[in-house]
Order: sequence, then structure tokens, then C-alpha cells
Amino acid sequence: MIYRSISGLVGGALRPLARGVARERLALDLPDLPRGAIWVHGASVGELNSARPVVAALAAVRPVVVSANSDTGLAVARGWGLPALRAPLDVPQAVGRFLDALQPALAVTIENELWPNRAAALTARGIPQALIGARMSARSARSWGRVPGLAAGA
Repeated sequence: MIYRSISGLVGGALRPLARGVARERLALDLPDLPRGAIWVHGASVGELNSARPVVAALAAVRPVVVSANSDTGLAVARGWGLPALRAPLDVPQAVGRFLDALQPALAVTIENELWPNRAAALTARGIPQALIGARMSARSARSWGRVPGLAAGA
């Protein structure tokens, strides 16, 4: 609850100051996106390359939109011929705008980071989520286990 409250305040405060990449990460300058696509997110090149066969299989049956946190991750996805954009920051406003624009049928995350606001928003909208290729240390699992509601739905 604290994370979600603070991130909501941060998201609101950042909007009037956002320029360039920050506008992208706040989902203020979104391109036209294919609604109902599968949203695949990988932090960077390593995650995306590790899941390339999965992404190709998904793209064979439904439109796929890829998001990444890095320029190199975006370049990789665009090299595959897929729409790619920066992932929204994990603040409720950005996640909401992103989901409003895409209305994904499924969200697939390829990494070991958990994004509480993203998970909560997907769950609230009834959008299925899959976390693939993720690794979590025993220490991280214990830490997340102490705050189970923070990543509910992930």
C-alpha cells in the first residue's frame, strides 16, 4: 500500500516535468497500438533474446507489442519487425494510460523484476499475466514473501 501510494504521488508530480524519454515512460506519447495484442516486456536485449522463440510463436497467432527499458532492447524488437516502445514506469497513471491504449489480451514479462502497480492494474482489468524466464534468489523470495499483497496478481 505504501509503494502504491508513493508511486501514485510520484507519477502525478513527474507529468508536468516530463520531456523526451520520460514522456515515453509516463505513456504520454504513445504511438497507435494494435488493441488486443499480446504485450511482451523484457528489460533489455538479454531477456528478449532468451525468449525469441516464444515471442515468434506468439506473433504467429496474434499481434505482439514489445516493450523494453533499454534502447538496445527496443532496437532488437524492432529488428524482429514488431512494434516496440519503452515500458511504462510502474506508476499507476502511466500503467493505466499504457493499458488503455493497448488493451492487451495477455501480458508476458520476461525478467525477474516484479512491478506491483503493473501487476495490480492487469489483475484489476482481468488481463492474464505470465512471467517467463525469471529467476529469483531464495533471499528475494523471502523478501517478497513478507509483503505478499505488493505483488498480488503477478
